[in-house]
Amino acid sequence: MSIKISLITVCYNAERTIEKTIQSVLGQKYASYEYIIIDGNSKDGTLSVIENWSSAFNKKGIAFRVTSENDMGLYDAMNKGIRKASGSWIWFLNADDFLDENAFSAVIESEVLEQNMPCGVYGKMTRFDNGISYVVGERHLTKNTSNITFNHAATLIHRDCFNQFGVFDIRYRFCADYELFTRFVKNNVNFIFLPKNLAYMRGGGVSDKFSNYFNRGIEHYKIDYQYYSMFRVVANAVGYFGLGFIKKAIKDALVKLHFSHFVSKFYKKKYGIDDHFKS
Repeated sequence: MSIKISLITVCYNAERTIEKTIQSVLGQKYASYEYIIIDGNSKDGTLSVIENWSSAFNKKGIAFRVTSENDMGLYDAMNKGIRKASGSWIWFLNADDFLDENAFSAVIESEVLEQNMPCGVYGKMTRFDNGISYVVGERHLTKNTSNITFNHAATLIHRDCFNQFGVFDIRYRFCADYELFTRFVKNNVNFIFLPKNLAYMRGGGVSDKFSNYFNRGIEHYKIDYQYYSMFRVVANAVGYFGLGFIKKAIKDALVKLHFSHFVSKFYKKKYGIDDHFKS
């Protein structure tokens, strides 16, 4: 029996990027999946772009469902997607993300989705930030569970995890994903690392803005305080507001000064990333 994947895209005013997201889903070789789009009542041409692709999914026999209505933010929309999903595995791909052309094949052929226990699977993801491209999510989860490196676009979660331990906590505007993954890990959900690049993500979202760095850090602190020892809370806070702040400031400065080309060349040499993924 084939394994059914529910792939969910949440979006709002994503006319510029969502077509590439949809194309990357439609191009997957594995056909046992459904595609759910949760739109936040977009005011631009997002819905028109989505509608243009509905017939292509119908021709392939892929269930393609679209909901457009007001929501209470990104994570509220993601929770709506979870409730609509019928697959045994749930995969989030936001409108600034797109799948590797072999993403579905990679996870199916690895046989990691045949696990019977509630668990998650995560792979590598390539990010693009104003011309700088780099790979994230390469580290294995260790006993230091505060070192969570999962990324939505490269992570599949068995639906039993949501049934047993809950969905995204919408009190967090920036870090509900971090809280959710931490909650899962603390409840002994097993996460399996798949050493494959599964997705690509464009930077520049709300949480990436320098002006939101402090707000994101406060949410991280609250979540760490809930789940970890005070030593770990302090260590994470110092790392985030210390070294992390400096690293982000340097990266943003390089981009502003148009030095991103040189940084991009370094990452391409290190990870073998191709230019055509930047489009």
